[in-house]
Amino acid sequence: MNNYNTMVQVVKYIDQHIAEPITVTTLADISGYSYFHLCHSFQEFMGKPIASYLRLRKLEAAADMIVSGATSTKAAEIFGFETSAGFAKAFRKQFGMSPKEYKKHVNHYWSTVTPRIESKEGFRSDGILFPLSATPDLPIDIRLGGAYWKGLNFSIIPPEVYNSASIENHGDISAWTKLATDKDQYRYFFGRVVTSDGPIPEGLTSIEIPPTLYVVFDAAVQGNVWDLRWNVFTIWRGIFDHWLPSSDYEFDEDKTCLEFYRDEVAEIWIPIRPRQSELVE
Repeated sequence: MNNYNTMVQVVKYIDQHIAEPITVTTLADISGYSYFHLCHSFQEFMGKPIASYLRLRKLEAAADMIVSGATSTKAAEIFGFETSAGFAKAFRKQFGMSPKEYKKHVNHYWSTVTPRIESKEGFRSDGILFPLSATPDLPIDIRLGGAYWKGLNFSIIPPEVYNSASIENHGDISAWTKLATDKDQYRYFFGRVVTSDGPIPEGLTSIEIPPTLYVVFDAAVQGNVWDLRWNVFTIWRGIFDHWLPSSDYEFDEDKTCLEFYRDEVAEIWIPIRPRQSELVE
């Protein structure tokens, strides 16, 4: 397993076992790397030390649990914080508010937000089809697919090659898609929107996004890249956990999930179809 795939598996393991005690030694054993080699490779891959990333993911998971109804004390216990006071301090440092304020903020958002329902014409995108796939023990959970680009190694494609995908900047997309050759598996893609029928730049992959009905949410572009990642991730997750269950639509798992990035705009596009019960007269 090369370094890229090794780091992907390490991140997957962390996400799948985030409520369990995870040590760098355990991750080193999983990766087959030495302790110091893993620390160096992870820092290079994610832009954060392992300990910082573990703490971030535990706080994010705790925040999700609190929004779902758990107490701060219970969340702190499950995710390994020694005291409630220590958890509250770490939570405020990460999110800028207390757990109680955070829950109120999220609930207010989902009770007042009004997304767009939009039919989008098909289009082409040229970019990078990352060598990611589910494994039997670490399946892809599309509910956790928002802002998956953070931490991926874009250096596998030189910038000049990637930028050649579009003469004009029509935006970048992040996509979870199912290829015609394997319709049972999601693959992750990041690329440029292409508005011409020109040739595919050498080194890139082209995918065709079919016409699809979407629900569209805006995500705040502010702060640093980790703030953007969290904004996109939490809205993406909330669409599945909050908006879809109470809407007249259901997730269309056969279509492509998208994020659009251009200038100061970030949008999340989740494919939908009318709920089956709504089709029965």
